[in-house]
Amino acid sequence: MRRFFVPLTVLLPLGNYPHSAKPQDLKFITFRILFIPELDNKAQNLSMMSAKYKKDASSLNATSWAAIGAGGFILFLVFFVWYKFLL
Repeated sequence: MRRFFVPLTVLLPLGNYPHSAKPQDLKFITFRILFIPELDNKAQNLSMMSAKYKKDASSLNATSWAAIGAGGFILFLVFFVWYKFLL
């Protein structure tokens, strides 16, 4: 897990400093300090999964285009045989 440091000036609303923090502010700070790294980790996982799905989608698209090309070639071959030998 990556270390994620957040300065207190970002965590506290303007005008509140650590020496004048209220218990509600401390709960808020604790909540943010605990969950910012977790959210960062989830965002990283989503990014990796998105890249994986993008790669899988491009592979699937290539396979489907190959199948379409093969089907078109077979249709062309059938038409060619029909036109050349059956007419």
